Amino acid sequence: MQFAGNRKQAMELTEEARRLDLADRYLNAHASKYIFKVDDTKRAEDTMRMFSREDDNGVINVHEM
Repeated sequence: MQFAGNRKQAMELTEEARRLDLADRYLNAHASKYIFKVDDTKRAEDTMRMFSREDDNGVINVHEM
């Protein structure tokens, strides 16, 4: 899938795909990656938090994704 540098559109489309199947870990990780690319760190972390576990300090472990 090529977006020719249009990161905002890529984020919107991957987010739409993620919302079609909220139980799909791959789509969640993929959407999170594109949300990070538009510098929306808080939203990306909230999206990743759906499938990750937090350590004792409350930090999410993205390597489990």
